[in-house]
Amino acid sequence: MASHVQRATELSQSVSQARMAAAIIGQLPFGVLVVDAQKRVIAANHAATELTRHSRSGIKVRRGILTARSGLDVDKLQQAVSAACRLQERGSAQAGCDAFIHSRSHASDGDALAISICPLPQTERLAASEGSYAVVFAQRLSLNLPFGFVEQVQSVFGLTPTEARLACSLAEGLSLKDAARRQGIRFKTARSYLEGIFQKTGAHQQSQLVAVLKTVQLILGNAAMTERRPAALAGYQIPATDAA
Repeated sequence: MASHVQRATELSQSVSQARMAAAIIGQLPFGVLVVDAQKRVIAANHAATELTRHSRSGIKVRRGILTARSGLDVDKLQQAVSAACRLQERGSAQAGCDAFIHSRSHASDGDALAISICPLPQTERLAASEGSYAVVFAQRLSLNLPFGFVEQVQSVFGLTPTEARLACSLAEGLSLKDAARRQGIRFKTARSYLEGIFQKTGAHQQSQLVAVLKTVQLILGNAAMTERRPAALAGYQIPATDAA
């Protein structure tokens, strides 16, 4: 009897941990999809479902299969997924293949997707199942910063309102001279503010600062700037398919 109780306790803990992990994945501001070697979508969080449904997105789900807008990107996606699945079969924890997929039909607006693909970590449960799987991470990138991002940057790095606005102007692609003009301050004053921004963010030059802010943007995402709360992975449904 004791062994059965212990086993039941272990199963209960396993289910609780799985639900917790699913809830966490569901809250992520970037897309997460689990696919098999044929790119069949096994699971996806809310952000991934929304991203693949977007008319301007570089990736789509058609008839349950993850695909891309162009033939070149379809090949790149397949190669990356296949490489990740092979690594998963060998029990490797190393990353698979990264890709950068543009939304070519709207290339003029600068939108693109950052795609990262890696093997699904092996577990005892997975080891006993057939097939191999890969995890696809996707995030839309744009020079346009999400609503509320200036306030988030100010809070994260302890910047003053002027420093935060200046830093975000640089992250949008403006030169320091143009950013200063936007803020209505002298170029010399802007350089002084920039020194303070460097000290607070740990950056040593403008390119590093932009990289830091873009990383923060990637982590926070639009979901962190709004009151919308993504659904948990446990409530996942296969994204609506498009016509072939």
